[in-house]
Amino acid sequence: MALVTIDLQEGFANDTVVIRLNAQEVFRRENVTTRLQIGLADRIEIQTRERSSEVEIELPIKKLVVTKEIACEKDIFLGVTFHAGGKLTLREQLCEFWYA
Repeated sequence: MALVTIDLQEGFANDTVVIRLNAQEVFRRENVTTRLQIGLADRIEIQTRERSSEVEIELPIKKLVVTKEIACEKDIFLGVTFHAGGKLTLREQLCEFWYA
């Protein structure tokens, strides 16, 4: 079993965020806002038994979606950023993100 940690990082301002793992909704929250002091809005941890999974992050009100296929053989950390130009990006790494 692996732990998928998703950090909603920079750029969120009163957003509705929906996260799906393998097409199943695992997180939905309104009014997600980045804490400017640390650059983090929220952290979500999901356990999975799958060896690979598709992660989808959606901002439904802004009509934005980013999807990524990830290997889940060991714990994985994903960072999601909303850029001022209207783009969502998803960054993957094998160690935890650090904040001030």
